[in-house]
Amino acid sequence: MLLIGVVLTGYVALIAAVSFVTVRHVAPGIKGALGAVESSTRAPVKASELGKSLPGIPLYPGAKFNAATTNNPALRFISRNQEGFGATAAAFDTNDDLPKVIRWYQQNLRGWRRIDGFDGMALPFELPVQSAAFMRGGRTLAVLPGISRRGLGVGSFILYATGMQPPVDLTALASEVQAHPQDAKRRLQLARAYQSYKRYQSALSEFALLANSRPQALKQEQRFAVMVSLGDCHWHLRQNQLALRAYRRALRWSDTVEEREVAVVLISRVLKSLGRFGEAETLLLEALNAPEVEDPGWIHACLADLYHELGRLNDAVEEYERADALGAPGIRVNRTRAELALGNPERARAVLQAATLGERRYLSRFLERGPGRSSRRAWAGIQLTGISTEWAQSLGLPQPGGIWVEEVVMNSPAWQAGLRRQEVILEVAGVAALQREDLMFRLRAARPGDMLELDVWRGGKHVPTRLRLGSILE
Repeated sequence: MLLIGVVLTGYVALIAAVSFVTVRHVAPGIKGALGAVESSTRAPVKASELGKSLPGIPLYPGAKFNAATTNNPALRFISRNQEGFGATAAAFDTNDDLPKVIRWYQQNLRGWRRIDGFDGMALPFELPVQSAAFMRGGRTLAVLPGISRRGLGVGSFILYATGMQPPVDLTALASEVQAHPQDAKRRLQLARAYQSYKRYQSALSEFALLANSRPQALKQEQRFAVMVSLGDCHWHLRQNQLALRAYRRALRWSDTVEEREVAVVLISRVLKSLGRFGEAETLLLEALNAPEVEDPGWIHACLADLYHELGRLNDAVEEYERADALGAPGIRVNRTRAELALGNPERARAVLQAATLGERRYLSRFLERGPGRSSRRAWAGIQLTGISTEWAQSLGLPQPGGIWVEEVVMNSPAWQAGLRRQEVILEVAGVAALQREDLMFRLRAARPGDMLELDVWRGGKHVPTRLRLGSILE
């Protein structure tokens, strides 16, 4: 869902999936890879192994390890997808709220410094609201909110760490694969490691070999996950027709209703980027009308985002309402924006009053403090990720890095400035932007109305772009 991917940076959607021990409601880019987790080469995490998984990390007093949540496919995904960095994640239940847990870790992590969101490549996502991250040497620890039936960050928390285990030696692993070319397990590990380092061209080569390997070399769920990963690599290389072909192959190989819906949403994303909105709409409607539907709320939310992007606001609101009624999380801000665009402030206010604790706390960073005061933070409405050197070369960029535009909220300041998904920001205020943080630190310090001068790489050309930041509920 667009809000989940852009406004809540993917994390709340991920943890919503974890909390119900299912892979429902996860943002498309995340949910599409979950099948690969089931066949991960990593053994399930056990309570007796926490000292090995999180060496030197104290455990919050009274916290109980939640094995079911820790080993749920959704949570396993974020550690598996970053396994090249020695990542691990573990979930815990507690009687205390998250701010108290964070204060305890801040007091008891000796020699660690607190960091704000990304610090180089320390974290694979921007910190969600009500969370904290710490760094010591090459190790990073994030204390993140879980979602229990009592709400976001109440009764549960997650420790996400990178650098706790030795990182994957890509050279050594590649040599092993070369020495054992028929070993699909090793090749799959290498492909995933390349993908976690954003070396998409190298990952693409390995996933392509796996996709065309003997049927018996991979399990059914692995073949589906490999095709999804192959499509994701094509997507990040702007090879949309090839991404579409890979996702459609994944759809043909889907063995469950859930896998089918994952493939449908990924295909619809590519179709939207190709401007084939009618096909995307038809595909999503067919998924909703199928004999079996695993997660109708997620499909309704994707359809609502499509209508919102097309300016069909009444249709978008209807679909957001259906998604909300079916329990799809993280959609109320987009629904509120659609109501405001239709001139329905009372309905917008009612939607916000029904927002979850996590959504309200997120919005509190952007909403006005009081009459006559400016908003606390500016909003661009854009999801970004840094570009590795190999990725930059594969895209033909004129510099060894940049900022990839993963998604843009419709009618947001970034949208109005002309930014679209799969474009690359090369400069911010005349300075080369080589990683995501080069833009994020400016956004954190900005206020609504501030102007950012960008150099955008579009269609193989430099395009000067002026981005006037706004307020999230304008």
